[in-house]
Amino acid sequence: MRVSFIVPVFNTGPYLREAIDSIHANASPATTIEILLVDDGSTDEETLELLRQASIEPGVRVLTLLCNRGPSAARNAGIRAAQGEWIAFLDADDLLAPGALQARLAVIDAQPQARWIMGTLLVMTAPGQNQSGYFPDLAAFGTAILPGVLAIRDPARMLLARFKIPQVGTAMLRRDLVEQIGGFNESLKYWEDWYFWLRAACHADLLWIEQPLLHLRRYHTSLSKNLLVAAREVPRAAQAALRDPRFRAQRKMLRWCLAAELRTSAAIYLDHGKQVHAIMCALRAVAWSPTDRRSYASLFSALAWTRGPLR
Repeated sequence: MRVSFIVPVFNTGPYLREAIDSIHANASPATTIEILLVDDGSTDEETLELLRQASIEPGVRVLTLLCNRGPSAARNAGIRAAQGEWIAFLDADDLLAPGALQARLAVIDAQPQARWIMGTLLVMTAPGQNQSGYFPDLAAFGTAILPGVLAIRDPARMLLARFKIPQVGTAMLRRDLVEQIGGFNESLKYWEDWYFWLRAACHADLLWIEQPLLHLRRYHTSLSKNLLVAAREVPRAAQAALRDPRFRAQRKMLRWCLAAELRTSAAIYLDHGKQVHAIMCALRAVAWSPTDRRSYASLFSALAWTRGPLR
């Protein structure tokens, strides 16, 4: 079996080497691993040198985008170039957990019809320090089919009800499923993976491994930590889903999701002293969820905020 790991790279410095090594450490005689490093316009010399070194390693290919286009475009470039029958993802500043690939292969051996596998993670809060991840219990959404493995027959319900994003670095999908989904939406800078999983849910059940598959780094500056950009960009994923005719049956839940994200954006804007932005987000939350008291509370908070001039 050939598995293609797609790794978007943008100025990640020494973390890139650790990410590559974590994939190599998961190698097994039964699997051919292909690592596709997609340079998304890196300018950091350390990153560029690591890419040059990696390009001559067996099983590693480096693809170069001419300018920074974001993780969706980088992943799509990797998907187009991938030769594996299974596609896996890893961000260049995270680590594939020990035994992660073997756990996925065990599921495939036991469930040959599997097309989409994900799982839980550990959060790295400091070097060598891990905390449990975001998904301690999905029993309400799935059925145990193997020890430590749940089959989630309605993944869209999980994505909408929990409103949490299964981390892209835990995912492995059959190539034909990725082709059915159509790749990542390149107009989205945040939550592009949530929208990708929502579309995957139209075609396949999700098999969820309760064993940690990823060590997610959360102690350095990254795209996900730019809160003001996130406040502007995150609601766009739910808007894209609302425009998608495949999700007409989920419009009520999607409206709830969009309103929730708009309330979060309003709170972020208030924290940064941007009252006008907060008011506009809260007004939009009320428009999308006119029966939800939380949206009105968000609006009242924004209107009552009095520190400094309106911005």
